[in-house]
Amino acid sequence: MLPLRKFWLSNYFIGVGRFIFLQIGRWIWGYPRWHCSPVNRKPYVLDIIDTVEKMIEDGIIGTGYIVEVGCGRGDIIGNIRYEKRVGIDIDGTVINAAKFFHSDMEFIKGEFDAIPVDDIDVLIVAGFLHGASPEYAHELLSRVLPKTKLFIFDVFLDAKGDPLPGWVDESHHAYTHSGEYLCDGKFGLIYKGKEFQSSAAGLDALRHMEYWLKKE
Repeated sequence: MLPLRKFWLSNYFIGVGRFIFLQIGRWIWGYPRWHCSPVNRKPYVLDIIDTVEKMIEDGIIGTGYIVEVGCGRGDIIGNIRYEKRVGIDIDGTVINAAKFFHSDMEFIKGEFDAIPVDDIDVLIVAGFLHGASPEYAHELLSRVLPKTKLFIFDVFLDAKGDPLPGWVDESHHAYTHSGEYLCDGKFGLIYKGKEFQSSAAGLDALRHMEYWLKKE
């Protein structure tokens, strides 16, 4: 990532200004409060952007689409320097905001079945898969992984580095997923991202991204 661009995305004081603007945006578009956190306060997002752009430079990512499901305001997909990008989120309010912030790309309201393309070089799923049971997550991904080359998702562990228990309380669940299981053994782990503190369904957790490439 170029120094000036990295400064713009990561500088604390620019982040404060963005936070104020996002609070105003919440009144305009009506998205939930958790979408008011600017990219400057999300180091895991900056790490994903850096890693994906390095993979583009290295030729791991070719000429297909980069698709993010659960894209929110587009902090990840909207800041990756690549022409063919699609962001998808179930929340129409945040999709409307994403279209404003990143007008140079396509955003769609929906879930995995709303993906409009078949040539997916990269599928990014960050921030919500841990709330789905392994069986349900596998079912969701089974519809899209056959047409995907590189699958990126976040893995959550508890504060001690152990797998999450699968439940928090009666209404919140938090699972640690296995890429081998989700990908039916058809993808191999090629990179594990940096580890960051996170809050998964109210738990004190650790988060890292895993990059799984389809086997030849």
